[in-house]
Amino acid sequence: MFENIARALAIACTIAILYLSLVPGELRPQSGASGHFEHFMAYAGTAFFFALGTHMRQGIALVFALALLSGLLEIAQLYIPNRTGEWPGFAASSLGALVGFIAGTLTLHMRDRIWRKG
Repeated sequence: MFENIARALAIACTIAILYLSLVPGELRPQSGASGHFEHFMAYAGTAFFFALGTHMRQGIALVFALALLSGLLEIAQLYIPNRTGEWPGFAASSLGALVGFIAGTLTLHMRDRIWRKG
């Protein structure tokens, strides 16, 4: 059940990333943070939930899939009004996916260690 909830949250995050990446700039909500920080956090959160809801091998593949998605969305943004596609955005998103996956994996290991003791 825990894994199903985590996967559902990861899919919801992915849908949010798709929507927020493809709408024209004036329709995208602004958080006040830098765009690169937004990229990092969005992909880190998504990868975190994927790590909680998948097996290690699938999770690693999903990190690469998120990085690929980021690159494709950066290219697509070149054709969307008031949006720009940038290498630093791709880098921030990809790094966020990696960090989120590592954080999720460490969270699972800590949970398992605590449950084994208790």
